Amino acid sequence: MNPFSTYYAFFAQDTWRPTRAVTVDLGLRYDLRPPMNDRSNQLGNFDPSYPGGRVIVSDAAGLALVPDLVRQSVPNTPFLTADQAGLPTTLRRTDRNNFSPRLGIAWRPSDSGRTVIHGGFGVYTVPLLGSVNYSMVATVTAAAVGFANSLTNPFVFPNVSSAASAEGALPPGTLDFRRANQIDMRDPRTMQWSLTVERDLGWRTGARVSYVGSSTKDLIWSPDLNQVTSNTRGYDAVKNTRPFPDWNVVTTRANDPRSRYHALGLEVNKRLSDGLTLDASYTLARHHSDAGGAVPSAFPAENGATTLDLYRGDADYGNVAFTRRHRFVSTFLYELPFGRSRRFANGIGRGLDLLVGGWDVTGVTLLQSGPFLTPFFSNGDPSGTGTTVRGFTATQRPDQIGAGTLANPTADAYFDRNAFARPADNIGRFGNAGAGILVGPGTRVFSMTIGKSFTMAGTSRLRVEMAFSNLFSIENLDIPSSMNITSSAGPRTVQFSLRYSF
Repeated sequence: MNPFSTYYAFFAQDTWRPTRAVTVDLGLRYDLRPPMNDRSNQLGNFDPSYPGGRVIVSDAAGLALVPDLVRQSVPNTPFLTADQAGLPTTLRRTDRNNFSPRLGIAWRPSDSGRTVIHGGFGVYTVPLLGSVNYSMVATVTAAAVGFANSLTNPFVFPNVSSAASAEGALPPGTLDFRRANQIDMRDPRTMQWSLTVERDLGWRTGARVSYVGSSTKDLIWSPDLNQVTSNTRGYDAVKNTRPFPDWNVVTTRANDPRSRYHALGLEVNKRLSDGLTLDASYTLARHHSDAGGAVPSAFPAENGATTLDLYRGDADYGNVAFTRRHRFVSTFLYELPFGRSRRFANGIGRGLDLLVGGWDVTGVTLLQSGPFLTPFFSNGDPSGTGTTVRGFTATQRPDQIGAGTLANPTADAYFDRNAFARPADNIGRFGNAGAGILVGPGTRVFSMTIGKSFTMAGTSRLRVEMAFSNLFSIENLDIPSSMNITSSAGPRTVQFSLRYSF
């Protein structure tokens, strides 16, 4: 493959100060990001709007690359070029609506200047890069052919394969299309807003209270467009009702998921004075999304999660795994007040100063609640949609019949497994447990470094440090190794280092 594209971006900004106490920043960005083309003519896409579906390739050169066995495996599916389908050779239309306005306001309500209020709003679009383009390359222009070698028809050197032993066309309804792309796909769009109050408390100390929110739409997902609806008859009985009977699975990249985030932040910051600097912050956050699919566990990929249920509605919308509800972080640096140029023992000799003077201590405290986790099971088909036979991921959520949490969770039993049950096959629905409904182990850790710098010849310096990770050896449990319904981490470590700079 040899993809290429040219992106264009334009930005204008102006700052307006109607009074000495008010500053307004206005900005407007516009992005034009055409989908990637491919010099090797291997782009292929699927048009689901055509009855029974049709395959579109970039041009006649791409059409000539489609192997005969692919065409023979889907005999009722038309193959045509982009020009014949009225599409650009990129097989996706360009999103021309990426206007992103920005507004920021700063207000100093009193002449003292000790209080400042900031507010802002902005729209941001997210470019869809190589992962989305890659899913359209070689979808129908390549075929992996197997050659059978048997006792009755063995390969004979030098001919280690033959046309007679090659796999032929697949029966209709068994070939997969991976992956179609939404022809009018839009770049995901995020709206962000914030309000912050900052206050100078004196003593070189400031405080900040912030609210931050965002709303994102048109994220990417990857469902099966050829999925049947949930039923109680079973997949074998209804698979002939698939909208594209020539095909087995028709996965896609398309707009659908959304995300919403709200956070309240409190922060105190002390600038260096009397040998001490300090920063402490607390964040209370609420983050919901359905971009992670049926069993979210990490940041969703740019090209979207492979999603089990095309007709899911809001079923996958829940707490985002990696956003902690509560998070407190504090850092400090304290220059111990002993030795030359320090408050105490300023007149000690050089030899004693090398031993007890000039030390500094830094520390980091982290306290946070656990990640949001989702129970799951595998190898079942309660919906009757063929989750185990369509070559699709079969990981899905179970039924919830209890709270799931334990009063005294331990490393051996952190959740109540009996609160979840695997639903029976062909009951006409997916499991009813929600996404991100369990909270994993939190984190409590204090780490510290004590160090001292020595001035050497000229400007060179020697620094010795002792770093203690998890100084008090507090037990912090890792995420349970399996959330499938069918240890400890973070010991204290000590590191010694010697650094010479010149």
